[in-house]
Amino acid sequence: MNMMCEVYDLMLKLTSNNRFNLNAEYKISEYFKMENIYTVHNLKLNIEKNILIFLDCDELILFNRRAIAGIGIDAIKEINTCKNIVEITFLDNNNKIIIEFIK
Repeated sequence: MNMMCEVYDLMLKLTSNNRFNLNAEYKISEYFKMENIYTVHNLKLNIEKNILIFLDCDELILFNRRAIAGIGIDAIKEINTCKNIVEITFLDNNNKIIIEFIK
């Protein structure tokens, strides 16, 4: 599947979760040099100049400068979606981000 199609599928999934759950909660696990796990509410995805920009209602992602704040589409190897879990794998060293819809 084309990467942009996968990105738009992810965007629709987040929008749907947020629509049905007024305070949708997500557990985000970032696996780069270190493991970083945190929880956010009402996760949203925007696309600007081939960059995925994830935002949350409390601006924790932006304030804490998380890796998920801005991801270049060209850096993504694949996006796997399975029920309530989305795994974004990157081209370099199998770094990845896992987004889990909790409630």
